[in-house]
Amino acid sequence: MSQAHHCTGNHPANKIMRDFYHRTIREEGRHAVPHILGLTASPIVRSRLSELKTIEANLDSISRTPRLQRQELLNSRALQGLFSVCRTMDIQKDPYVLKLKAEPQSSSWKLRKLLLSGKTYCAEQLNKFYSKARHIYDELGQWAADYFIAESIRKLQKIVDTNEEISFGLENDEKAYLLSILAQVPRMELGSDLRTVDNLQISAKVDSLISFLAKEEHGKFSGLIFVRQRATVSVMSKLLSIYPKTRDRFRCAPYVGLSNSANRKQNIGELLDPRDQCETLDNFRQGRTNLIIATDVLEEGIDVTACHLVICFDKPPNLKSFIQRRGRARQEKSTFAIMLADDDVSASLNSWQALEEEMLRVYQNDARLLQEVSNLESIQEDIEDEFRVESTGAHLTAESAVAHLYHFCAMLPHQRYVDLRPAFTFAEDINTHRINGTVILPNSVSTSVRCTSGREWWRTERAARKEAAFQAYVALYKAGLVNDNLLPLNREGTVARDEREEPPSIMEVSEQLNPWVSLAKAWAFPELNQTVISIQQQDGMEGGEVVMILTTPLAMPCIRPFTLYWDSKTTFEVRPGASQQVAAICSESLRFMQDIMHTLLRSTHSDQRPDNRKDFVTLFTPNIHEQQFESWLSVNRGRRLALEEFHLNRVVSPRGLVRSSLYFGVPHIFHRWRTPSSDGAEAEVEVECFAPPKRRNFLEAGTLSEKVTGLASWSENSTRDARSFPAESCTIDFLPIEQARFSLFIPAITQHIEVLMVANQLCQTILKNVPFRDIYHVITAISASSTQSATNYQRYEFLGDSILKFIVSTQLFVDHENWHEGYLSEGRAILVSNSRLARAALDTGLDSFILTKPFTGKRWTYPLISELQIHFAGERTVSSKTLADVVEALIGAAFLDGGLSAARGCTHTFLPDIRTLPLVFGSGAHPRSVKLVNSSFNMMAELLIDHQFRDKALLHEALTHPSCERDTLTESYQRLEFLGDAVLDMIVVTAIFEENPNCSHGSMSQIKAALVNADLLAFLCLEVSLMQDAVHIQQKREGSFCEVHKEEKIELWRFMRHHGREITEAQQACVKRHQQLRRDIERCLKYDRLYPWALLAQLDAEKFFSDIIESVFGAIFVDTGGPLADCRRFAERIGIIPYLRRIMADGVDVVHPKTSLERLTGPDKIEYIIGLEKSDSHVYQCSIMINNVDVVTVGGCLTKEEAVIRAADTAAKFVSGTKPQVTGSPYSM
Repeated sequence: MSQAHHCTGNHPANKIMRDFYHRTIREEGRHAVPHILGLTASPIVRSRLSELKTIEANLDSISRTPRLQRQELLNSRALQGLFSVCRTMDIQKDPYVLKLKAEPQSSSWKLRKLLLSGKTYCAEQLNKFYSKARHIYDELGQWAADYFIAESIRKLQKIVDTNEEISFGLENDEKAYLLSILAQVPRMELGSDLRTVDNLQISAKVDSLISFLAKEEHGKFSGLIFVRQRATVSVMSKLLSIYPKTRDRFRCAPYVGLSNSANRKQNIGELLDPRDQCETLDNFRQGRTNLIIATDVLEEGIDVTACHLVICFDKPPNLKSFIQRRGRARQEKSTFAIMLADDDVSASLNSWQALEEEMLRVYQNDARLLQEVSNLESIQEDIEDEFRVESTGAHLTAESAVAHLYHFCAMLPHQRYVDLRPAFTFAEDINTHRINGTVILPNSVSTSVRCTSGREWWRTERAARKEAAFQAYVALYKAGLVNDNLLPLNREGTVARDEREEPPSIMEVSEQLNPWVSLAKAWAFPELNQTVISIQQQDGMEGGEVVMILTTPLAMPCIRPFTLYWDSKTTFEVRPGASQQVAAICSESLRFMQDIMHTLLRSTHSDQRPDNRKDFVTLFTPNIHEQQFESWLSVNRGRRLALEEFHLNRVVSPRGLVRSSLYFGVPHIFHRWRTPSSDGAEAEVEVECFAPPKRRNFLEAGTLSEKVTGLASWSENSTRDARSFPAESCTIDFLPIEQARFSLFIPAITQHIEVLMVANQLCQTILKNVPFRDIYHVITAISASSTQSATNYQRYEFLGDSILKFIVSTQLFVDHENWHEGYLSEGRAILVSNSRLARAALDTGLDSFILTKPFTGKRWTYPLISELQIHFAGERTVSSKTLADVVEALIGAAFLDGGLSAARGCTHTFLPDIRTLPLVFGSGAHPRSVKLVNSSFNMMAELLIDHQFRDKALLHEALTHPSCERDTLTESYQRLEFLGDAVLDMIVVTAIFEENPNCSHGSMSQIKAALVNADLLAFLCLEVSLMQDAVHIQQKREGSFCEVHKEEKIELWRFMRHHGREITEAQQACVKRHQQLRRDIERCLKYDRLYPWALLAQLDAEKFFSDIIESVFGAIFVDTGGPLADCRRFAERIGIIPYLRRIMADGVDVVHPKTSLERLTGPDKIEYIIGLEKSDSHVYQCSIMINNVDVVTVGGCLTKEEAVIRAADTAAKFVSGTKPQVTGSPYSM
């Protein structure tokens, strides 16, 4: 069939096909009709692609264009050669393919996909280049195509030779590869002067154009030629500039616009440099150029001088282009021409002109109506309403209200898919034709002020709009949503700010409290107390119990038993009794006690630095009556010559420590006598001893050696660290070794008591309203890591951080029912900020109670009354973060000691704005709750969540996305999501402490981050479902209907109420990814030892999936009035708590790959370079550079986050494998 494009509508050809051909197929089958071959040069007549589908359906055929035969018709050797190299290009030699083959990390599927498709960047460049050249050949002729090919190859050669930075999106090896292919293309010899070429082979279309230009040219000629492609612009401009009939008559210039940014990737064949067009339009306006060849970029938006002649080299694509191009020919007696093929059925301009006349008629009618409305709206109506805030003088009028309202909405929390602009609607009174305005604010605004109508009726919408905006803004002020300056609260702060300067990171604070000062002063009027302290060696080692008495001028706090660590195998338990007040002690007994204390302390010191001070602030004495003090001293104070001991009883080991004058009287532990000669001459007798242990900090077990030979135990056969001294230079202490050993423990015992006294004083002063039952929680909370003690505040601070967030969030939620999520978040951020907590610590005096000094037993000196009585508290430097951390740690300690009520009391101590009484959530169910009781939506959602809501409106709110504008009576879930975020943190953190109270601070933080991760919550949201018996009506063959019962899965995410096709499409896309990844993620969560960071990142779930989970937590919490039990059950229901148990039981590695890499590299600089892959604009890759050295590149990722995670994981494995083989950084050049 010839002219097949006519086979549409009621054309005879289409009637034959419709009435006979297709009917025969339906009745007798396809075998009963012949095949159809239709021929046409223009299957699309009206520039609509749908026409092609119609013709294909009518002819029962598929449209195809012959390719090989067309090439045989080409006269251009260059074009034929270009076609040949495109067909014969060997993709195996493509640099990108070679790169993929060389990379061991590249996945094989990616390479296979590339080889099958053949779509490398180089191949695409060649194909696009050929398409442009073919188009130029068809439109302009052989010479133009040859010129275009030769000039494009020459430009590419120049770029390669000069290494010019042109953004082709090609690597150097790819440019060289393309050039090697294009070198095979035969190129015409253009010569050095193109103006000498007279025999240019041009197309008939160009010949017609030149003839028409020649007729229209005159002295003041100015013209535009519109063409379709950018490549045609440059080639036609060159052609007209050198063609004999035009080169001396027209001053041509190409123009494709200046919008090419530096980031735009050019293709081969783009001969125009945007920088060369900067003066094109100025030259045209001033007459230096009189003919511009351009694309549709000059149709509108650019100021172009009116032209004498405008030519459309191709038919305008639509009516808009037709009118805009014709508008350029607006000089007097100007000409507008369109070049059309002779066989183009649309060649007649009647259809174009008819369309234009119809458009003009409609426009004039619309313009008339618009003019009437404009005339009406131009009426000036005075709106006298105004509002003034007396305290600040802030003034609101109807004229300023609209701008204020838009500003308020712009400051609302931004979220994807949500339009935050206020919406205005108008109602017209049919009798008076007066107008009343109503403004509806986004659904994140409280329903109490979301919808506001004007009070008056107006002649114009403009006045109604202003008055409605005015009433709405006044309502916002009365609801407390704008401040006294009539500005959104987040400008001035939602809660009272501390007007003082932000505290510096390092601050001068009070010196650590010295509790011995108060005891020193108490000796002036003492209330003597004594505490029995028993020390018993553990682990079945030799040595009996030592019982001592601690005498103090004041009562001591209750001291729990604690452990002293002698070495890795030997420990001592210290069991203090209760402090009991005793009668006054006479001065003589007191002096004896001081002598005993001095004897004990000096027993383990050398004679090099004698110290005779005895005014000790506390006194340790043996557990004997005071009348025995003098006899004790006579027996245990002093020394005996070693030779004397040797002669008296050389068989029994001496009781006391050995000192040699040759070694400055340093005490040693006796091992044995050495007598080299048989007669035992005195000059030859030696004492073999062991040096005493160097350790003094017996409170810690962290840095113990395997075994220390010393006071606790020694062996006859051991000679480790043995020293021998002449017996004549030695003395032996009277004090038994067990008593001397106790003197070594005195610093550790005193340090333990000192810390206890600091915590006790804190509880009696700042924390007096927080009744701690276990003071050791307080000790942990105030101990910084710098103390190097067995415990510090970090774990408690981690707990307290979440508890403080929870307490503050719940109070803000209850106190400010009108606040949207943005205000709530701002208020919380201010209250829990480190700067505010640091100020609170300073204001309450907590800084002096923070323990930062490490205990060093070797430098320890016993506190003396004489020194402490003249003590003046100094200052020290502490970070503001430490101050804030200790506040949070104390809140955590209070929670562990007394539950949430104690934590509230502790929070109130430092943040008085936080109340101690339990919170009351709302005054009752929402009025809409009754209407929702029997809602199938609510009933099914309650089954999914496994919670029956008393207030059904809460569930409705928890499932309402901010885009859901149809329901003006329900707020979005954002407020509940804010609350639920804090509730979820509270549940997870407390559950971690319940599962393993001794879990390290770092591990706790990582586990929490993994469990509240938005990607995991989104996955759980997609997983929460139940099976429902669904009933479908189905029609049988005989025509009757029946019920078909089928089980269907109903997921929680489907209950989210929203507006907008984009959200639906995002949901469907995520569900598709979930179906692909579900099995792998589920396997990881159930069985793997690694957290599925990369898999969850591939899910690429929108934020609203995780928001739904958090908002449901918030809704359950409010519905139950505050207890966490039901929220905890929901956490069990969706799998958070079970996975937490598995993490802690199986030791699942939850460390984020980026964190792992940072730990391995230490201070080395890590740089992540993320971008799209060249071969696929929807696939991401990430390269990691460490110390400016490229370490790894990972591609084939669906999201940026996945690319970063996979790259970091690969780099961490590489680093962990290379670190042991190198010294220093493995990346240093």
